[in-house]
This record gives sequence, C-alpha cells and structure tokens, in this order.
Amino acid sequence: MFNQRPFKRSDRVADKVRIIISDILLKNISLVKKGLITITKVNVSRDLRYARIFFSHINTEYSTNELQEILNQNKNKIRYYMGNTLENKHVPQIEFKFDERYAKSNRIEELLNKTRKNK
Repeated sequence: MFNQRPFKRSDRVADKVRIIISDILLKNISLVKKGLITITKVNVSRDLRYARIFFSHINTEYSTNELQEILNQNKNKIRYYMGNTLENKHVPQIEFKFDERYAKSNRIEELLNKTRKNK
C-alpha cells in the first residue's frame, strides 16, 4: 500500500547518477581530446552507497582498458562534482566498467555484413 511507485529508489538514483556523470564528463573533466564516451548504464546498490557505471566509447585515442583505468583514476574528482549535484545523504562509491553489450553487438554486425558481402 505504501510502496506505490513503479520503480525502486535505487533505480531512480541510478538514472540521476547516469545523467550527472554524463554531464560531468562533458563539462568538468576532459579525459579524451577526440571521440565520445557514453555512460550506458548505472547499477546502484540497495543502500545507495555503491554504484557501478558502465560506459562505451567511440573513436577515442585510448584502448578500452586504458580508458577504464583513466576513469577509475579520476573517480574521486568525479565523486566530488557528483556530490555537489546529487541530492542524496551519501555520495556513492563509484567504479567504471566497460559495457560489453555494445562491443558484442558491433562484432555481430560486422560478421553479418561480411557474410552479406560474400554472397
């Protein structure tokens, strides 16, 4: 009766975190000179203390592992900016992970295109 909202609080906070981090990477912290980093998904724990942030990138000068390492090295600075914007009691600890879903779908697309050309 009391829980009539369609989404859990952690889902709503995850959506806010995704928008805030995208904005931070766009305006406050420049990690790459060219290319695009996209925050694809955020998973927040039920107690809102931990967040795993999934990203993808296009045409950056770094490999996936290098970019993940750079993002994780700058997570304290990102948390600082996030704390100024996020309206929660606690700012979640963050960890960046590469989103494998898009890499796999691009690989499948390449294979399909290759088979179409061979016919």
